[in-house]
Amino acid sequence: MKKEKQFIVCPSCGSTDMRWLLGGKLGDQYKCAKCGFQGIGLSGNEEFAKEVKGKIGE
Repeated sequence: MKKEKQFIVCPSCGSTDMRWLLGGKLGDQYKCAKCGFQGIGLSGNEEFAKEVKGKIGE
């Protein structure tokens, strides 16, 4: 069985273009290249990323 590719998804805009900033006790921090959001990203597959974008309204 093939494992699905996982993405870090921006909780602000739904983009999967997240860049890792730093990690520590509180977890990894990311910056969205699309909207500039900085913080904890959501983890999920491509279908999840589409779902997030749909709920945001993009």
